[in-house]
Amino acid sequence: MLALATVLMVCFTQLTAVVSSPTASAQTTYFNDDFEAGDATRWTPLDGSWSVVDDGAGGKVYQQGESRPDQASYAVAGDGGWGDYNLAAEITPGDLGAGAAGLIARYQDGSNYYAARVSDDQLELTKTVDGVQSTLESAPIDLVDAPGLLLEIEVRSDYVKVYVNHNLVVSSQDSALDAGRVGLGTWNAAAAFDDVRVSKPIELGVMRANLQWYERYFVDTFQNNMNRWTRIGDWELVPREIENGQDDNNVVEASENEDGRDPLAWSAWDSSIRTDTTTRVTVIPVEELDGDKRASVMFRLVNRWNYYAVHINSTTVTLERKVSNASEVIAEAPLPEDVEIEPGTPLYVDIDAYGPDIDVYLDHTAVLSASDSTFTEGRVGLGTRGTNVHFDDVETHDKFDQFALLDEMKDNGMNRARLTYTRYKYLRLVSEWVKHANEIDLDVLMSFSFTGDPQYYPKGTEKVFGSIAWGAYRLSDIDPHRFARAYRTFLKQFRDSGAQLTEVGFGNEMNWFGFNGDLREVDGPKIFDLDTDISDPEFAQVREGIEKYGQLLAQARHVTDSVNRIGDVQLVSGGVNHPDTAGIMENGRVHVRPELFLTLLQGTHRDQPANAPDYLSAMDQIGVHLYPFQNGGRSYDTNPDTAYATTVEFVTEIMDPIIAAIGSDYTFLIAEAGAYRRDAITLQGEQITEEQRLELYRTFVRALQDPALSDVNFGTIMMYSFDDGPWAAYDDGKLLPVGEVFAEYPY
Repeated sequence: MLALATVLMVCFTQLTAVVSSPTASAQTTYFNDDFEAGDATRWTPLDGSWSVVDDGAGGKVYQQGESRPDQASYAVAGDGGWGDYNLAAEITPGDLGAGAAGLIARYQDGSNYYAARVSDDQLELTKTVDGVQSTLESAPIDLVDAPGLLLEIEVRSDYVKVYVNHNLVVSSQDSALDAGRVGLGTWNAAAAFDDVRVSKPIELGVMRANLQWYERYFVDTFQNNMNRWTRIGDWELVPREIENGQDDNNVVEASENEDGRDPLAWSAWDSSIRTDTTTRVTVIPVEELDGDKRASVMFRLVNRWNYYAVHINSTTVTLERKVSNASEVIAEAPLPEDVEIEPGTPLYVDIDAYGPDIDVYLDHTAVLSASDSTFTEGRVGLGTRGTNVHFDDVETHDKFDQFALLDEMKDNGMNRARLTYTRYKYLRLVSEWVKHANEIDLDVLMSFSFTGDPQYYPKGTEKVFGSIAWGAYRLSDIDPHRFARAYRTFLKQFRDSGAQLTEVGFGNEMNWFGFNGDLREVDGPKIFDLDTDISDPEFAQVREGIEKYGQLLAQARHVTDSVNRIGDVQLVSGGVNHPDTAGIMENGRVHVRPELFLTLLQGTHRDQPANAPDYLSAMDQIGVHLYPFQNGGRSYDTNPDTAYATTVEFVTEIMDPIIAAIGSDYTFLIAEAGAYRRDAITLQGEQITEEQRLELYRTFVRALQDPALSDVNFGTIMMYSFDDGPWAAYDDGKLLPVGEVFAEYPY
């Protein structure tokens, strides 16, 4: 069976040994034959002498026994409508001499097909169209000391690639043939074939943990003081006492002065003086902004008498220009119907000022636009009139670089990206990101983070810290209905802005104490697994959190199908991880094994009631993380003779209990997989080379198509990470050698 790695995401499909028309949602294996039944009834021989024979070691092989000069012999199988697939077989050639043996892909008839042909010293990739054969690519190989070999030909779109013993040898682009059956072949030679398998090609993507790749000029979350501000009037830090706030500490309060002057504050640092910027501020009214009461955000502030200002009250949004202390309204608009200004509720204000063009957004909704060139640069400012207002999370940043990260991904051969949605205040920016990704044909999996965003929890919910520097909310505290409301707003923003997501993921490693506060309140070290008594009081809160998470998944399904057309967006459960036991025990960690976590979501645990809901059925895919070289106490295996077997062993050890627990009718999306540049386990801090990292990635991808994993449907692999430190595939403006793996899977 199989074993899982750090985080997988899985899709639900029917498992079949043979399918008539492979699609992206089909089971991994479309067709396989080991000939142990003693027949070849699924094969159609075309010339030659084909039969199932003993291999001399107690097994069966399919043999073409004649060596006929200047004549090819084929046996074909499968469906003529098959388009994209990987065909693999073990081949034991006879005396090849001037002959060859190999595999055939997209076979339409005897005059149209691709072939990968192996001779004593060469691998040749050919195409035959209308009976005319031509060579696409060739490369030298040495079979003197290799009586048998594993040969694979992969066709996907117009890419054709050939592997020998898991190593890519030749590749080509050709669009002459787009579909066809699979075949085995000999050319003036005899050969035996075994363990034939047709499977879904691997798809690669890349993960990035957050969305901020723009340059931030000025940021203040008011954690400790207001030292970055020049102030007029009464300003003070107050504890956060708002619902759905954006941090866990302080906000700054502006109060009306006794002498009647309006409070005004502006950024004091010279580095905050900028020309083209996006200004973002969270505004929290303390009372109704009716009558003349208003909250204000200033930008391009030269001094207290010269600036632009956006004034907000309960009915109107005004863009004002103040020159030499004389005010003039540039533009004004009524408050949009879908924007509500309520005491204690954050209002997210975004102002884009690029050249003379000014655009104002409230809660990610466009409110007004104007053009004015009076001021070209300045600082950010805050102000009020006639009321007290709280301000939080002030930042200014550039706009035009915000798409650069996606462009770099696409330019470097990546077609899929997993991004993380962390805060509601970034919703407009996130939708713009995805819309740009659509324009450059980059598919996006957007993952929701539940660890640090308070909007999914009741007012006053506190984080748990424990032994980790960052806080995490308890999963048992999450409110699935609050999430559903926020998620509906999220989807409507994407729908209305024309941005199209491919997949949405929910949470990250919720079975690990690093991202689930419930587990931080359990005395470690502790591992909960299928042998755990789930009625144990120590597990009660954890189990409640898993149940809440399941309810959240069900809500996500309902909301998605009500906002989008069914099938437009795939839903993925949060990736589960599987840290090594030794690391958990040595470091006092707490972990729920993936098979227990998923069984409880499925409602099939032996101690759950018979009518327990199946929350997994709400998902299209199940997420997992796989880090095969640093979990389970293993070190990097950089030996090319053993690395493949080591990787297969690791993945099967993790996937076995999962498949045994929940069954194989799922697709697993690998939401994270990576190789750290440094191995602290056995290499004592020595740097492994980028070339070694590249081979580790190549080995990992190939290992997922091993016959030992044939009952696991792996979806996309999201490599971690694009540009995150020691995991990065991209650094200092260029793709590292490890990133070459994306060029090898350009689809």
